[in-house]
Amino acid sequence: MSRQDCIEWRNAHYDRPLERSACVTCLFQSRLSWVETKDRWPELFAQAVGIDARMRVGLAFAKVPYLHSLRTPLDEAKLRSDGQADGFGNECESNCGV
Repeated sequence: MSRQDCIEWRNAHYDRPLERSACVTCLFQSRLSWVETKDRWPELFAQAVGIDARMRVGLAFAKVPYLHSLRTPLDEAKLRSDGQADGFGNECESNCGV
């Protein structure tokens, strides 16, 4: 079965939406995903903030890396749900290589 087959099977057999799977440091998260993570799993959000900060220490990149799509530190980002879609259409396709 493909990933899409699994999603369709689950939707046919269960009456509640499937939550998107993704790593806490997923670069394709929507702004809404960050809001939900911060509200529902504050410890996980704190880990993401720490990882986001460490990404910019001692490494040389052509562009400064950030987890948040607004290219700002995660702990300084104005988190709000603005309808921005995540980069996976609500399902992780492992595009980052993890």
